[in-house]
Amino acid sequence: MKKINEDMANDVWLSSQIDQLLIDVYGYLYRLKEQNEEVPIVEFDGKNIRGFVIDQNITEVAIFWRTILAFDDDASIPLGACYPANRRFLVVLKTPDLKITSMLNKLFGTGSHTAIHEFTHVYDLKRRYMKGSDKVNSTSMKDGLEGYINDPLELNAFFNEVAQPLLKELVFMKNESDPEAFCLITPPPPEFLSWLMTRISSKHDFKHKYQALYEKNKRRLISRAKNIFDEYTKQYNNCLQSQSINESVDDDVWISEKIDKTILDIYRHLSHLRESDTPMDIGTYQGRKIPVVKLSDVTGVSIFRNTLVGFDPDCKTAGVCHPMSGNKFAVIIRTFSTDIVECMRACTYGYHKKTLIHELTHVYDIRRRYLNGTYKVRGTSGRTIENYINDPLEFNAFFQEFAEPLLDGLTFLATDKHPDAFFVMKAPPADFKEWVISRIQNADRKTHYEALTEKNRRRIIARAKNLFDELWKKYKEFGKRAEENDA
Repeated sequence: MKKINEDMANDVWLSSQIDQLLIDVYGYLYRLKEQNEEVPIVEFDGKNIRGFVIDQNITEVAIFWRTILAFDDDASIPLGACYPANRRFLVVLKTPDLKITSMLNKLFGTGSHTAIHEFTHVYDLKRRYMKGSDKVNSTSMKDGLEGYINDPLELNAFFNEVAQPLLKELVFMKNESDPEAFCLITPPPPEFLSWLMTRISSKHDFKHKYQALYEKNKRRLISRAKNIFDEYTKQYNNCLQSQSINESVDDDVWISEKIDKTILDIYRHLSHLRESDTPMDIGTYQGRKIPVVKLSDVTGVSIFRNTLVGFDPDCKTAGVCHPMSGNKFAVIIRTFSTDIVECMRACTYGYHKKTLIHELTHVYDIRRRYLNGTYKVRGTSGRTIENYINDPLEFNAFFQEFAEPLLDGLTFLATDKHPDAFFVMKAPPADFKEWVISRIQNADRKTHYEALTEKNRRRIIARAKNLFDELWKKYKEFGKRAEENDA
């Protein structure tokens, strides 16, 4: 029997494979749900069960091909099980019922650790033991419960369950090509042993298994987890040192492009719901039920993952950004009603869209520029309006909405490369000073601008002037290419 490879790189790799598998299976089940289809019935060892064979049509993760994933609502079975037979595998996950929603929750809800455990068995039997016929015995094996839990297969699957939060972050840092997505990584816990004991105590079966481990295996588990923790902390700190507030033209245009795409995705999502006569999701804000959009479900813009946008007629301010635990955010926009058409209007028209840009900029700044996901945009309570408006977060969000016309032009030039697009593009403002005065004349912007310190007024003008000059430069270059193409 081959020894299990406990190398950290292998642990991270396996975690990435299981993560991708679960995402692909989730997508397959979700498509069945959207098409009002049921999970098919397959045969395994002469028994019909609700499940399907994982193959290349479901996932590209080849190590799990020829594995049958099934769901069973029999209360007498364990949370999960892995049964090898004839170089094929059956993974059974217990769900409260056989509804697809329950199956989805099992893959990414509180019970996801069971799926990770069982697919680790599949990998170990296929790759590490290389036999495909060894069986993970039940707890009734002759060596008793203690012998079962200290079996190399069971020990390794238990480790992957426990270390999942750390492995998940390392996988994200390894695979995410967008450097801005660093802000989505949860900062490492301050102290390893405290985190580990809290993790083990968080689930009854974790605690039960850990207590049954031999002392030698407890030390092995702690040592492996510590290696993962140290690498996670090292990688995070390396990224942290490279992050800083950036007020460059490229940075301003980049976030403007991401916000524009996100708002467009929200609008498309709401339009689809309206056309299909589907109600919006409902969330709770300050005790009130309001319609919400979960950005993770509607946009691929990584910087706004785990952000929820809500529409609330009773919001006391035009908009608010609430950082929440787990590096999540709630953005609430005040609308005239909760009607879906009104929510769509908030994504496209004047004051409401300006507010949405402002609050999404806060999400970006808290995640990307302040990094810890806990910096909070404080309200005016206990502070003067001048202190509030000159707060770095508030200052930058105001700039994004102030400079929106310039940023829109630069975003257009950055994304639409066809020369003919020049003829549908609005020309930049002719005179910078007149443009600034016209922007300040808006009542809300004027109040905000006048409360800025003199230093911050100069910063806003200087940043806007850089955008203005860059827009004219790009516009002229684009016009020249258009003329040459038209000749």
